[in-house]
Amino acid sequence: MCPTCGRKLLTKLSIMCNWCGAMIKDDAYQQRAAEERAKIDAELKQKVQVEQHETARLGVIGRLKLKKKMGIRIEPPI
Repeated sequence: MCPTCGRKLLTKLSIMCNWCGAMIKDDAYQQRAAEERAKIDAELKQKVQVEQHETARLGVIGRLKLKKKMGIRIEPPI
């Protein structure tokens, strides 16, 4: 719950309330949010490194053909 507006927080990653924009001053919350962001960043970094390795090894077309053959859907970049 946001200490300022009292609404439920939509995410545990943000350092600010999603509704009113007030900074969440709870140190435990801030620590958990930082750990979650670091975990997500590490997972994304690993995914990008695997994709780079596959692209370097197979080329873009070869990588896409391999993913199609394996039945893996390629997600467009955000």
